[in-house]
Amino acid sequence: MYQKIPYRLGLSATPESEYNDEATQFLFDEIGPLFYYFGLADAIAKGILCPFEYTPISYSPLAKEIAEVGSIRKKFEGAKKKNPAAATSIIKRMQMEMAKVWKKSEGKHPGLEEILSKPKNLVKCIIFGPEKKYKSKILELLQKANSNHGLTYTEYYGETDKKYLDFYRNGRVQVLLTCKAISEGVDLDVNTIVLVASDGPKLETIQRIGRALRTHGDATKVAKVIDFIRDNSDDSADTRRREWLKELSESGLKSWSAMQEEEE
Repeated sequence: MYQKIPYRLGLSATPESEYNDEATQFLFDEIGPLFYYFGLADAIAKGILCPFEYTPISYSPLAKEIAEVGSIRKKFEGAKKKNPAAATSIIKRMQMEMAKVWKKSEGKHPGLEEILSKPKNLVKCIIFGPEKKYKSKILELLQKANSNHGLTYTEYYGETDKKYLDFYRNGRVQVLLTCKAISEGVDLDVNTIVLVASDGPKLETIQRIGRALRTHGDATKVAKVIDFIRDNSDDSADTRRREWLKELSESGLKSWSAMQEEEE
């Protein structure tokens, strides 16, 4: 039906999918090329979104996790040799399988425990962890922080009763643990985002940190983004995300400081 419409205008926060070329091409074919871009840096510079302080935390994967990634690499390298014509898709699948291991790495737990030991820094905080079946250890750390430091928390995974979101909204709890359930489509007042697990594409990271970049009428707000980066991960999704967020943070804080000086 829409093919008969002569003029089409699309509006999207994330028009390009880094790991889904088909979806990106379909959008451009059906709607048209990208002709105007207003990104996060632009929105922060204009004061529409608030700037953020970025803190990357290095972690070392456990030996068993490194071995698991080695096995994955070996399996897919064998598949690539058998079918070189499909090398590109095979490599993508290999990277996705390896990323699953890093996302749930137990090597992040000491750093997370340190963060949770300072609850005063975690008012209005969302922790994005790995998928639900790997949440048990993070819940143990949250419970420990609750007993030792008075940190209050709850969890939300979509199918959970929405009253837990209300606990967060009305300030009964400081920290909300989730995965993909509130990456988009939920309006919450957030100051701090902790990225325990992140996908490779920028799309999901933009959606997640965007929870904290809404000003909610506070022109002086500066959000916090805490991110886990794997050691010795040169030219990896972690490294690229760290460099991108570091640059975005620095440019945003610079623009924000200039606006504050002008108002004075």
